[in-house]
Amino acid sequence: MTSGEQRGVQKFAFSGSGTQSITVDADQYINFFQCDISIGTDTTIEIKVGTIVLFTGSLIANASPIQLFFYDFGQGRGTGVKGDALHLTMGESSDVFISYVKRKT
Repeated sequence: MTSGEQRGVQKFAFSGSGTQSITVDADQYINFFQCDISIGTDTTIEIKVGTIVLFTGSLIANASPIQLFFYDFGQGRGTGVKGDALHLTMGESSDVFISYVKRKT
């Protein structure tokens, strides 16, 4: 970890449809790199930082586990709004791991 940077992995366990979030401090930005998703039925996914949708789509259960890779997506690197949380919305029950970094500027 470099000064002003905090890397992490968050597990989200969804028992049904819903939204879960990773919050950040008021002086931080969040970026994400990868999602690993296990689902039993076809579902949808939406990933947002604040109110900005970064990814949305349909997921097919027979492809599970699913890995989605992103190249440093998010509001960091001097753009976006400080303090905006990352929100993950799933349409059905699932287990999701997200790797991310929180940065201070």
